[in-house]
Amino acid sequence: MVKEIGLTERNLERKFKTEVGLSPKKYLQIVRVFEVFGKLKEDADWQQMVVDHNYTDQAHLINEFKKYANIAPGLYVRKGLTIAKQLPPISGFEL
Repeated sequence: MVKEIGLTERNLERKFKTEVGLSPKKYLQIVRVFEVFGKLKEDADWQQMVVDHNYTDQAHLINEFKKYANIAPGLYVRKGLTIAKQLPPISGFEL
């Protein structure tokens, strides 16, 4: 990709961070966790989630989930939480 757009890897990272506000690595971590958010349910196959989302193991998935959600994925499911319930309310908009 770097060769195709004519930038060095570092310049691409800088440009990405300027435009998006996050490093490419951090951005991809967040995208991956949000994909897991959307697939969590009581009967989730944790090992399949690890494989499907390229985590090294279940602990890696759990730690990264807790990092962004401030709650363990199992507790998140047991409490019946959703991403929408985690977000602050927006004036004039109901979920």
